[in-house]
Amino acid sequence: MKASLRVGRVFGVPLDLHWTLILIPLWVLYDGYHASLGLQWARIGWVGGVIILLFSFVLIHELGHALTARFFGKPTEKILLFPLGGGAYIREHPERLFGEIMVYFGGPLANILLALLVIPFLFFDPERWLLFQQYLQPQRNLITSSEWWEELLCLGVMVNLVLAALNLLPAYPLDGGRILQALLRKPLGERKSTLVVTVLGVVASVGFIWAGYLLSDPIMGVGGLFVGLLSLYEINRGWQRRRLQKHTVGQLFRPMMEDRLYAGDSLAKARELLDSSGWPALPVYNRWNQLVGLLTEETMEHASDEDELINGYYDTSFATGFPTDNLLAMTERIIEADAYGALVYDRYRPVGFLLMEDVMGLLERRF
Repeated sequence: MKASLRVGRVFGVPLDLHWTLILIPLWVLYDGYHASLGLQWARIGWVGGVIILLFSFVLIHELGHALTARFFGKPTEKILLFPLGGGAYIREHPERLFGEIMVYFGGPLANILLALLVIPFLFFDPERWLLFQQYLQPQRNLITSSEWWEELLCLGVMVNLVLAALNLLPAYPLDGGRILQALLRKPLGERKSTLVVTVLGVVASVGFIWAGYLLSDPIMGVGGLFVGLLSLYEINRGWQRRRLQKHTVGQLFRPMMEDRLYAGDSLAKARELLDSSGWPALPVYNRWNQLVGLLTEETMEHASDEDELINGYYDTSFATGFPTDNLLAMTERIIEADAYGALVYDRYRPVGFLLMEDVMGLLERRF
């Protein structure tokens, strides 16, 4: 099952919807149901319209990032929308600090500009301005007479301003946190700057959760939990990177196996060798004893005939490296190649294999 569905392009940027968005219309129907009156279509229409409007503002925010990145010569892979917001997948950010900061600031700036475009329509009409003040100060109980579209107009201004303000908080993974990280990277270095913003992210998440509790706002609480989990994930990821950086490939790779598996061998022989060797993946060779890929139990799980040849079942992707290579750099090359492991050379002679299973085992060790 795919995690997202591509629904088109906006200004040339692919737009994907996460499958969890299906929960939103279900929630709208649940919210609009009354035990004695049934479905209240007027409320369903209003709530549904507001939600569509909110997600349009999130899309504008992410387009702000994507179009700013395009201005600086960096493409956006896609924009993904999910129930708690969205994300612009920009693989490479501008090399210059100014460009990187502008890409991060592009999202909040888009929301601020949109709000500034609408505010004059509110300011020069007393009734609309009074309605806007009601959103700013709900405790004043101001009495207004307004059309539905005027309420949406005021709501739109407030949402865009709040969206910009929240995203500019200096906490990971918010835009403000990424801006702060970029500013701190040169004086503190990558590791310490990341640690600062992720710790601030954990602190901010506690604040969001507490505010959600005080305001009886579950969405703010869930959003705070989301921020906290992402910050903790990034802290753990930084710890893993530092641990890998302390090792070399030579400390972890497996020496060459005596028994060899060839592309013309059967699946039965492959399973037998997997069981006897204890290896999670087997190197596969051609008739000239050249490595052509790696075979795992997962790649054979749909095979029904044990006499069938393994040709076509093994993964032809693998990286290459040397025993002196840094383990972090080697792991990144394996991931970039979308492979299960790497062939290790010493003086241009193959001496063994580094498998992702062993890398994960190292990270799972306590010490």
